[in-house]
Amino acid sequence: MKPRAHFYSQIRTLLKALLFYVPALLIMIAVYAQPYVEIGDLTRDAISVAEGRFYYGLVSNLGILLWCATAAICLFTAVLLKDWKLTYHRNFLLSGGLLTIVLLMDDFFLLHEAAIPMLLGIGEKYVISMYPLLMVLFLACFINKILNTGYLVLLSALCFLGLSVLTDAFETKVASETFYLLEEGFKFMGIVGWFYYFTSTCLLVQNIAMKKKLYQ
Repeated sequence: MKPRAHFYSQIRTLLKALLFYVPALLIMIAVYAQPYVEIGDLTRDAISVAEGRFYYGLVSNLGILLWCATAAICLFTAVLLKDWKLTYHRNFLLSGGLLTIVLLMDDFFLLHEAAIPMLLGIGEKYVISMYPLLMVLFLACFINKILNTGYLVLLSALCFLGLSVLTDAFETKVASETFYLLEEGFKFMGIVGWFYYFTSTCLLVQNIAMKKKLYQ
């Protein structure tokens, strides 16, 4: 590539990056302009704000990273499949990625535990009941696809997540370190299974796509 063409290519790439820089800048402006919360509380690490130890929330943070990785892999693979005429596979991974984002946002921002009940006045039990409905809808829409993948892994992940929810229901009556271990442990195991299922399925779908491309 000629130097001038390469320079213009870099300029176009920089302009595309503005699609990410501008929202980030708007977020920082909003943080500065809002009068309700101290800026440091919104910008610094949560452990620093709470003056906690660096290992506080270790398992929870690992789970957040796995949620995020799963969503990124699913959505990235769905983008790759856009031009390969594998619409059903693409919709499956796209839906799985979006569902993972919903679970990620709930886990990261404590939506059903604190944010939504506090801001909207909707009880926690009503909010949390939405997630089984989303799971059932996802399974119903893509059951044929799921049965052609490692569905037992997905089933085990859902069982672990369900056990976490059940443990949380009992924890409100008898809170103890054991209940914390069971609740967060079941959830973490469920997230690990969820991550493995979708990443392995993405790899499987990519292999199918590559074989289809070779024989076209």
